[in-house]
Amino acid sequence: MTLGDVLKEARLAKGLSQAQVAKKLGYSSPQFIFLMESGKSKLPFNKISAICRILDLDKNDVVGFFLSEFKRELFKAARI
Repeated sequence: MTLGDVLKEARLAKGLSQAQVAKKLGYSSPQFIFLMESGKSKLPFNKISAICRILDLDKNDVVGFFLSEFKRELFKAARI
């Protein structure tokens, strides 16, 4: 499961649309939420607290997913 999967699952469980979450995060378009959920864009560090509050997610869990994904990307880039 990726961070995008976690965000999407939490959003759907709360009954929120991508547009609603985008608006609460200060974005004018839901496109960024779509991109985060699909793994094509990263969750900005400065939005972690807000998205956790909006989706009732534990910050430690979200940061853990974020770090796991970063570690995979780093190993892949370094060919480790």
